Amino acid sequence: MKGFEEGYEISSLISSLSKEKAEITRLLGEQIKRGDENAEKLIRTESLLAEAQARAHDANSQLVMAQHQCAQASSDIDLLRASTSWRITGPIRALKRLFSGEPLQAAVPVTAAPMPVVPEPASSAPSERTLTVPEPASRAPGARRDVQSSYRNVRIVWIGAEPDTPGFRYRVLYWAEAARAVGAKVTHHRLEAVDSYLDEIRAADIVVLWRAPWSHEVTRVVDAVRQSGAFLIFDIDDLMIEPRVVTTKYIDGIRSQGFREDVIRAHFELVRRTMLAADLCTATTHELASHFRVHQRPSLVMQNGFNETTLSVSRIAARKRRFAQQDGYFRIGYAGGSKTHQKDFAVCVPAVAQILRRYPHARLVVFHDGRGTSILDLHEFPELAALESQIEWRVMVPLVDLPKEMARFDVSVAPLEVGNFFCEAKSELKYFEAALVDVPTIASPTDPYRRAIRHGVTGFLADTTEQWIDAFTQLIEHRELGEQIAHAALNHVLWTFGPECRVDRIASVIDMALRGQSAARAFAFEAMKEALPYRHPEVPASRIVFQHDRLVYSQVTVVIPLFNYERYVLQALESVAAQTLWDIDLVVVDDCSTDQSLSVVVEWCKTNKERFNRVLVLQNTVNSKLGPTRNVGFDNADTPYVITLDADNRLLPTCAEKCLEAARRSAAAFVYPRIITFGADTFVMGDTPYDPARFIGGNFVDAMALISKAAWACVGGYENVPHGWEDYEFWCKLAERGLLGTPEGGDTPLAEYRIHAASMLRQHTNHEANLARTRAFLEERHPWLAIATDRVGDAMKDEPPPVADEPPRLVLPVQAAGTRTIALVSTNTVSSCRSCKNVRSAVRTEEALYGSVVQRRESTFLHCGLRVETHMHEVENVIGSFYAKPVYREVAPSDTCDQYDPAY
Repeated sequence: MKGFEEGYEISSLISSLSKEKAEITRLLGEQIKRGDENAEKLIRTESLLAEAQARAHDANSQLVMAQHQCAQASSDIDLLRASTSWRITGPIRALKRLFSGEPLQAAVPVTAAPMPVVPEPASSAPSERTLTVPEPASRAPGARRDVQSSYRNVRIVWIGAEPDTPGFRYRVLYWAEAARAVGAKVTHHRLEAVDSYLDEIRAADIVVLWRAPWSHEVTRVVDAVRQSGAFLIFDIDDLMIEPRVVTTKYIDGIRSQGFREDVIRAHFELVRRTMLAADLCTATTHELASHFRVHQRPSLVMQNGFNETTLSVSRIAARKRRFAQQDGYFRIGYAGGSKTHQKDFAVCVPAVAQILRRYPHARLVVFHDGRGTSILDLHEFPELAALESQIEWRVMVPLVDLPKEMARFDVSVAPLEVGNFFCEAKSELKYFEAALVDVPTIASPTDPYRRAIRHGVTGFLADTTEQWIDAFTQLIEHRELGEQIAHAALNHVLWTFGPECRVDRIASVIDMALRGQSAARAFAFEAMKEALPYRHPEVPASRIVFQHDRLVYSQVTVVIPLFNYERYVLQALESVAAQTLWDIDLVVVDDCSTDQSLSVVVEWCKTNKERFNRVLVLQNTVNSKLGPTRNVGFDNADTPYVITLDADNRLLPTCAEKCLEAARRSAAAFVYPRIITFGADTFVMGDTPYDPARFIGGNFVDAMALISKAAWACVGGYENVPHGWEDYEFWCKLAERGLLGTPEGGDTPLAEYRIHAASMLRQHTNHEANLARTRAFLEERHPWLAIATDRVGDAMKDEPPPVADEPPRLVLPVQAAGTRTIALVSTNTVSSCRSCKNVRSAVRTEEALYGSVVQRRESTFLHCGLRVETHMHEVENVIGSFYAKPVYREVAPSDTCDQYDPAY
């Protein structure tokens, strides 16, 4: 009864509070209705402030993406519009608008832009072709205005002609998101609503038109661009600027969909006219961009790719498939979009039919729209007759849900007609979509797929029926081969087609659009990067010792490489569990420890597994050293970011959260925290501003940092550097690619670095001979390095100290050692100390490393009858390591006075 009474009282209290809340709401409503001006002003001000913050905040772009995804999935109409059939019928709608005789809109009086004159094809004489090409919009006399180089002052307007198709997502939303990430002010719109955003166009620095045929709306856009002097970019993702390919020979969709060639050809002609009015043309592939150059249009490649939402959905779908009960089928998936690809699919049909007959457990997976219309007309493929029981039909889904369907495949096929101009211009979509869900791809060897896929490594290329059959057979009979290939493909696409590469690329495109010296530098930088080959990270073989997966997506994985640190590793693990970033993964890689490190870790992970979204404990099959062991951790991480934590160090609770915030805020490839040392010495490091030129003389960033996994894949991961400094070499590779690093920026240390005698640096790396070999290795690998050494100090180390009129000043303490005294014999004063205001010294050690004094303690003693002051200094910014090991010599007892101060 007592519990019942208490519950009744609580219910009564809640009811009373609800009534009070309702009354307050009613009174507020009456106040507003009475026209309380102050309340209205406050509400309007708060609304405007919230709107401004939302527009400025990066989360706004994610909201836009979510809204677009919901709209796409809201009805069957969206599915229809998402099909190629809808796009192909676009010419009919466009021509109807163009020739309907409707009066021109005249809300804003402008001078109509003339249609560009279409030049002759490439066979014409260059001089004639030059005369017929119209002057680009931004070259009108006096039109171009100066724009500051800062991206935060750059305004960009993206305009899409087909906003209800998947292409709008790839070509408008994703690239607009990338431009926002570098700080530009970006909006995107539907072409047909041009009158509502003409003022934005006039205020813009760059305007991008996607898939837009010349029309009244395009005329309005071009006129506004010419008036303001903005830079006009034309973007396209299909070969729609070449009317000569509009035949059933090149575009089978004309036949399969029953379209008229003259209608499609007229549409392509209008698209080409828009292209000719642009200052710059961008395309999804080099092959497509080459068609711009025939018309003397400057062109760049802006690849299709995926965004973070697609990545997260894909990775969870792949992990669910991995843990789901398998039904034993081998699924060959074809995720085409419409019947326009009948001739393309015919390329692989003979091989598919043979495989289905040879392997009864094989299945062909194809899609229909849910209303009885399939994307393939199987009646055109007699080879598949009598195989209906092995054909699995699935209902088409919105693009956002496609990864869930593709994750069911065991192989994805991307057949295209090799040599067909229209097909050769197609992008690598099917390759990276499959890779994201751990599915290997067999593709026709068009030029884009040849560049993307390394045959037998990241996928298969098949040109003949025999090659298709061979690829299918290998994957069916060797399932582990498919897993290896899919995983290699995943590492490849993370950067190549991912959002971070898109951010990197859009910065260069903006620079080129702004022209001048920044354009020249951006072009040179892009050309240099284009020449760099992709290198797969060296990932040693390993086995899973323990795993736990809640199938929830995290943003950060902490990777701990482990070798014989059973004494310290529990502290490292506890520090990860204490992170304030709740959604976090943990990967520990044991490099064949000879102590009990592995069993200690496994027991801890079994006990604490529920703290993490995902836990994975691995062991290398052979001892592989630190760099490759870190690669194993990165390779098995399933998050956008990784924090590297050595097993003898510790993270402070807010480290992951703060570093992730800094990465999102700056779009940096890596973020390094402020670190405080503990153990044998105490000082702070990691607060140095990022300046890649610092790497020339030595390392200034500790290995303990938050790193983009895509950036790791981009540069080929860590190397096995002899004797250590793997992290230094890794930072050099990131710097060479122009990838940004940044300190976390706070005043509080976020991690702890242990200084102890058993560390790898003290036991191995910092031996003089090893240091010399490591320097030589790094300087050969990165010729721009000139790692600092104290040549003057080295040359003078055997000379007797100069005789001084005043007592000598030593900068590290004299220490008692039994019956002898060990005294420091070498220092090098470089500037005044910030603490004692007297001296700041660079300490020459046995390894010729250097550091800056940040704190001192004093003592005095008598030596050979002289009064000597000693200073104990804390050291920071040590090149090559993060502590200084001083050089001592032994002094005979007879040379030492009784008054030696034993404070040290």
